[in-house]
Amino acid sequence: MVLASRNCESAVVGRANGVERLIKNAVIEVRDLTGKLDLEAGDDFHVRRWVVWEWTCAGGRPDAG
Repeated sequence: MVLASRNCESAVVGRANGVERLIKNAVIEVRDLTGKLDLEAGDDFHVRRWVVWEWTCAGGRPDAG
């Protein structure tokens, strides 16, 4: 899914019941080709860059698998 957002707009990822919020993100700044996002999640969620997540799941080897 791709969402187009402007500065200070937010999106929420939640459960299908529409009540429980899992992750909230907001576009903080867009300058040239770089954007800054604010991500909020509960204490029991880990928010990581995709490359770090892959590296961790591969046991510390980003090219494994």
